[in-house]
Amino acid sequence: MVNGLLFPVTHEKGFASFLKETTMSYKSILSTALATTFLGGCVLIDASTDAPSSTLSAVSPAQPEFSTALTQQASAQVILDRAIEAAGGREALQGLRDGEMTLSVRAARVGQDLKPDAVPTLGDASRTIVARGNGLVAIERFNGDTLGSRYIREALGDWIWFAGQNTVADVEPILAAGIIAQADSSAHILLEASDRSQFLRASGKSIVDRKTYNMVSFADRLGRLQTLSFDTETGMLSHVESLSAHAQWGDVATVRSFSDYRAVNGAKLAHVATTRQGAATVSEYRIESVSTAAVDAARFEKPANATQNDPFTAPSAAPRELAVETLSPGVHFIENAAQGYNVIFVEQADGVLVLETPQSPQTGRDIVRAIKGKLPGKAIKGAVLTHHHFDHSGGLYGFIEAGVPIMTTPGNVDFVKAVGTSNRNIGQNEGRASNPVVNAFEGELTLGAAGNEVRLYNVGPNPHAEEVVVAYIPAIKAMFVADLFSARGDELPAANANQLAFADRLEGLNLDIEMFIPVHGRKATPAEFWASVKAGREAAIAAETN
Repeated sequence: MVNGLLFPVTHEKGFASFLKETTMSYKSILSTALATTFLGGCVLIDASTDAPSSTLSAVSPAQPEFSTALTQQASAQVILDRAIEAAGGREALQGLRDGEMTLSVRAARVGQDLKPDAVPTLGDASRTIVARGNGLVAIERFNGDTLGSRYIREALGDWIWFAGQNTVADVEPILAAGIIAQADSSAHILLEASDRSQFLRASGKSIVDRKTYNMVSFADRLGRLQTLSFDTETGMLSHVESLSAHAQWGDVATVRSFSDYRAVNGAKLAHVATTRQGAATVSEYRIESVSTAAVDAARFEKPANATQNDPFTAPSAAPRELAVETLSPGVHFIENAAQGYNVIFVEQADGVLVLETPQSPQTGRDIVRAIKGKLPGKAIKGAVLTHHHFDHSGGLYGFIEAGVPIMTTPGNVDFVKAVGTSNRNIGQNEGRASNPVVNAFEGELTLGAAGNEVRLYNVGPNPHAEEVVVAYIPAIKAMFVADLFSARGDELPAANANQLAFADRLEGLNLDIEMFIPVHGRKATPAEFWASVKAGREAAIAAETN
């Protein structure tokens, strides 16, 4: 190949014989040419060497005349082997597999800013210790010098222990993978790729900022495709990339970049890892210290006296049947439409109004299906976005693809449109949304006639978000509220700053409220709400006095 052109190869005995008769060795061919295709009698040649970049059946008569998969695996193996050697060799890297690493971690609260268009910023550094031994992993996160939580990966399943509450909860593997990925070092990624060599495939080259990288893909322990990029000059691992379906952003690439390689016990270990999701930098860790001493087995044991809590589960990608409770004629309640997220929908003359769009596109689809099952033939006139935070806007796309107009405040209009028009080739999508209908209101909006009306109030700005919508339903004298008040457990804590600011606004509305229906938790009485507010105000005064 000259300047990227393919030369046809004609050989009466076929491609395998051509490779046998070439003067280059099998290893040399793979080392000098890392392209991966032999098509229709053409050998792809590296422009710099004129060497054939595909090889195979000359090595083993048991193999087919040509196998793309074998060629790609062999080419990827050469790249990975070079990277392992450049990082000090497999034995040195193995020495870092177990032991303890102390990290300084900074993370952004992505999707939790005051405004939807805010650029995520990394927060203050906190300490995380990652301990490994005998195939087990413990990730300990600290609040200052106090242990906050300990996450454990073991053969029997993943779980997390919250030290302050002494509670244990199982963690679904896909969520656990995200926790582990944040703590994996460059050494651990190289070793995992090597351990799963049957899944290695060469993926060509890329050029980023005038630097050229060899790319290798492999399926990780959960079957997710990871693409590794290696500096062609040094052979070192530069970054690892994966694709996923994001509830708001659609198709998104998550890229972890490794830098600041330093020598540790004969190995070269990246001491800085920065993770980007789309255009946003979402986290960064810096390795403060490394110990290869054996980790005490007690670090991996579940506390015997801990209280077992409900498991942490990822938003379901499979349809769920949702139970609907009728609170009064025309007013319906879905408890846990997604785990920990309640939804209300109200029948009105011109259609059904839905309050809240939580967690994931599939949750949105589940809610739409539940409404159509409960009220066949009735159109959904709109879904109200309470605020833009990702756990409350994750269901938007499920409504948008069903043609449901979205009702929100002016500052969220562009955000909703971006969700609806985002590229979505990854994951299961029932349709392709475009140009979603968005109806915005300022201040206050009443929908429906007496008897089934809903009054929407923008109670922002609030310390939680710049714009937050709550809904008053006169028919049941209920206030529906997301995040500004939650009712988990029998005893409610003193109100935080978010609830206190909401209470101040609520006092000025003079509404006849007999029940609070939070998105999170159980229904609560006004007495409980205001007792929580009273305790919060007293605590705030005491803090100012001290």
